[in-house]
Amino acid sequence: MPSDLIENVNAQNMSQIFKMNPLTQEPIVQNFTGVPEVTIRGFQSFNPIYDSIPLALANGSAISVIEIERVEILSGTSGFLYGGGRVGGAVNYVTKSPTSVPLRRLTFGNYGGTQFYGHADIGGKFDDRDRFGYRANLLYQGGDTAIGEPVNQKVANIVLDGHLTDTLYADVKYTYNDYSKEATQPWFALMERTSIDTSKRHSPKWASNDLESHKAYTSLRWDPSKHFTLRSAFFYQDTRMRVNQIGLIEQMDRTFIPNMSNSPWSKFENYGGYIYLDTRFSTFAIDHKLTFGYSSTFHEMFLRGNDTVYQDGTNLPLSELKNMSEPDWGESFGKGTMSSAWVGRYDNVLIGDNITFNNQWSAMVGFNYATTANKTGGVIYGDSNYEKSELTPTVSLLYKPIEEVTTYASYMEALERGTVVGNTYANRGTVLPPLVSKQYEVGLKYDLNPNLLLSTALFRIEKANQYSDRATPIPSYVQDGLQVHNGVELVLTGKLTDNLTIMGG
Repeated sequence: MPSDLIENVNAQNMSQIFKMNPLTQEPIVQNFTGVPEVTIRGFQSFNPIYDSIPLALANGSAISVIEIERVEILSGTSGFLYGGGRVGGAVNYVTKSPTSVPLRRLTFGNYGGTQFYGHADIGGKFDDRDRFGYRANLLYQGGDTAIGEPVNQKVANIVLDGHLTDTLYADVKYTYNDYSKEATQPWFALMERTSIDTSKRHSPKWASNDLESHKAYTSLRWDPSKHFTLRSAFFYQDTRMRVNQIGLIEQMDRTFIPNMSNSPWSKFENYGGYIYLDTRFSTFAIDHKLTFGYSSTFHEMFLRGNDTVYQDGTNLPLSELKNMSEPDWGESFGKGTMSSAWVGRYDNVLIGDNITFNNQWSAMVGFNYATTANKTGGVIYGDSNYEKSELTPTVSLLYKPIEEVTTYASYMEALERGTVVGNTYANRGTVLPPLVSKQYEVGLKYDLNPNLLLSTALFRIEKANQYSDRATPIPSYVQDGLQVHNGVELVLTGKLTDNLTIMGG
């Protein structure tokens, strides 16, 4: 999903981008994080990837459209490349880098209602030899949405890079995101096919989302010779956020009972990094590109007070909902002592070989020794932890009957953490066992011309099933049975002409 597309549709968030891609279903965008829960091949992908660094969880991983250069969507199990947790596919957000020519761009616009914004994008090189570069993206957004939700957002993205030597490249990136939205539209639980006028606001002003995020990223690439490349990167994010949310439960008389929740200020920290060594060599006229390395991602969540507090209101007609007064949430809220924590971690040790036998036949073989760990503590989840490792293989065989056509068959496995059961279930706080998913796929890719690609795939994905047992009076969340997704994809992307680009399927 290229930068031209993101800019030309005036995208306010990534939901507008994903709904234009045939491989992804239009996601729910969390107002308080900006990270879509993207559905690919029928599975939700909760864990974003930031400049090829996989993150352990989306919570607190605020992503702004103005910092994104392009979005890479990889359909299918991606345990070998990015570790566990991405059964149906992976989404890699590639952020902007310094430009080779001077860039001075100012954009002023409106996202709907009175949501006016200004965006400055400035880039170029510091020196005449083009060795050191810079890029800055600044955004200010303020006003009301089309339905009267006050929004305020400030984003600053700064990038510096440089060729320290002829063989050594490094960059540093930093992003600050301050987001606030009041009177956020509620969610509706409808008993009948009631028509809700979504062109009007139905929430009081105190139903707000607030977020403040700091992200830092650095990478290094060293090419000591034509046979070796060393790549490494590190990512850190610190986020604080709070959420007021209203759910509306419809009654038979067409009134609604407000189900209100207030999450106190919470703190999220994401760490991630990798180090890989690529080697290129030949054995008996067979070419190899061998990669081995290590990646790790770590997510820590701290909750204040008693986590989310829920309060039910009395029956109200839809027209009176936005006049509700804010409940007294109790003294446990505020910015006091952290009372609960949840920690998730993925570690991956991998080795893979891209083997070229001749102009027609090639193969990719890899193994990932994946580890997933969960640890909880405090008054909300209780104390529990586990750690499990699994060797997950990846095997692909490729055949090119002609230069423009590639056919392939592949088998992949991936490790995924078990769910931490939420506090609406009888077994709240239980950490379910990790899961190993399996994917079988065959497909074909056809270069209709150098800029136009037609691809198709048949796939089958299997993983353990998790669900509510609907027991009374309180259900439990259990793991039992098998979940199987079978599907077919047909996608056409690229340029039909120099001036006409297509993305369909």
